[in-house]
Amino acid sequence: MPPKRASKLTLAAIAICALLAPISDWAGDSDRIRATVPFDGVPYQYATADRVVMCGDLHGNLDALYTILRHANLIDSEGHWSGGKALFVSPGDILDGNKESVLILNYMIELQKEAREAGGDVITTAGNHEVMVTEGDVLHVTKEEAKFYQDAVPEEHEVNSIHAFLGPDTERGRYMRSLNMISKITQSWQEPDASGNLVPRSRTVIAVHAGLDKTALQVPFEEYNSTLRAWMRYWEYKERTLQLINAQLKDKDFDPRLRKELKKALKKLEEGQLPLADEHGAIVERPPNNTAWVVGYDGKERAFDRAAVRSPVWARFNRIILDKKTGKPLDKLNPGAMTREEFNRLLEREGANLMVVGHEPVPDDRKLKVPRQIRYHPQAPADTLINMDTRIGWEADRSVGGTISYLTMDKGIVTFHNDIPRPKDATRASVRMATGAVTGCMVKGIKRYLNGK
Repeated sequence: MPPKRASKLTLAAIAICALLAPISDWAGDSDRIRATVPFDGVPYQYATADRVVMCGDLHGNLDALYTILRHANLIDSEGHWSGGKALFVSPGDILDGNKESVLILNYMIELQKEAREAGGDVITTAGNHEVMVTEGDVLHVTKEEAKFYQDAVPEEHEVNSIHAFLGPDTERGRYMRSLNMISKITQSWQEPDASGNLVPRSRTVIAVHAGLDKTALQVPFEEYNSTLRAWMRYWEYKERTLQLINAQLKDKDFDPRLRKELKKALKKLEEGQLPLADEHGAIVERPPNNTAWVVGYDGKERAFDRAAVRSPVWARFNRIILDKKTGKPLDKLNPGAMTREEFNRLLEREGANLMVVGHEPVPDDRKLKVPRQIRYHPQAPADTLINMDTRIGWEADRSVGGTISYLTMDKGIVTFHNDIPRPKDATRASVRMATGAVTGCMVKGIKRYLNGK
């Protein structure tokens, strides 16, 4: 029997096993309690005595990533890690918007390996676009980006798509479902006191994509993270199974005896009404409905929960509004945001004194010549909340007005690096930087990418 056919029948058997599996307790769990999945043991706290470098939403802009890493002296001219024990942090949305998402994802995985070997690290927290792509929502994936994903999938793969590229059995899929929703970074150093004695100091930063509301005062960070990973794992297996079953049903030579059962399985899978099976035949259960608020859904598939804007990857209450006359940020509390007292309580509980977010683009006002730049948020206590989303993903589009920017923290001192110019060789250099991290099946896509430039 040819390998491809064997694989199809194997998956069909798995789907039918799932169809016959007993429905778990989650099936009737429809209440609105703000529940979470218990901590799964994956670390989310990082410590360093070196520099910390953070940037906003990249949205697949490989040239911008190259520009930031080179400007911050984290990589050499060939794209290899040269930052020693420094930490590079991206608070989500590295995907969607530009066709280089494939290269960025592969490159971040490889750069993380190099950084860890040197004693540093590359940390990515999940954003709403990582959640959407994993869940199967490809609304914001451009046509060029989708084609690039297809070129990145081996030809022998049964389903040539973004879901195959991020499949649960790939390194990229494993990386995606290892992401945290919230990370804590502690930088430590020593400085002399009045007597000249060295005194230990530290500063802890919370990195989260969209922000946190007062729900975080009751929910431990580790449970936000474990809930995210539970849903990401479920979605990866669900999308792979749906894609492969649909491909089999389109096959005219597929065994008609199994077709009827597969159609039943397909309907239940689409409704999220039965457990899935992994490549070993083990059941992958859907997380409880009342935990879906963490990832911004209402427990139904692809139905955004407007009442669940408490999600750390979806919330919109960290929007900065500029005064139309002066161009300065308004000291205005957005609906849903924590009060200053609540925000201080959260920072105190976590032993932190700074939170960094992206997601909601920092505004610009071209009439007043106010560019997009990293800013402290006026609604939080002084210098405790930073918005970094300067629309890096679209910095080359003048109509959008995005800028390349990042921040550094050295011995607790935060410095903004705004409006960083691209090097003239950014495009070629960035592709050369990422090429070492891609597989042979991507060569066709890279050639087309270069020719397109």
